[in-house]
Amino acid sequence: MSNKPKKTAPLERPSGTFEEAFRDGVGGCAMDCYCGRLCFDGVNSYDWELDELEGYREEAAKHPDKYAELPYSVDALTVDGKTFVMGCPCNGARRYEDWIRNHAEKLARFLVGIRQERLDRAEALAVADKLAHFPPDPDVGAIL
Repeated sequence: MSNKPKKTAPLERPSGTFEEAFRDGVGGCAMDCYCGRLCFDGVNSYDWELDELEGYREEAAKHPDKYAELPYSVDALTVDGKTFVMGCPCNGARRYEDWIRNHAEKLARFLVGIRQERLDRAEALAVADKLAHFPPDPDVGAIL
């Protein structure tokens, strides 16, 4: 059996729901994607340096694996410490969405468990806080 990675079909773009949930909310004219590609906005007006936009377009035509022109302001989302440009042809964030969707029930159980732990801890703190405000009961001290 070979350990070589299998060739896979190109990934679909992450869903709008996923992009909105993980979106960084920092737009701009150009940004590097985790895949190594520079993505740039080819339609909106920016304060580009002389021939900068034309240079990006030329590079994108020659090296589509290194440059990508987008028809909107460049925005990104970050997952697992990796920043992916939304709309980059790599669609790298899709792997994370697929993983979450494939493990949704387990993640839901995990999040419910975390919620319960926090509720238990909050309740214990509230009880401790209330006990701290009561004067000591001399009868309880005699029993202990």
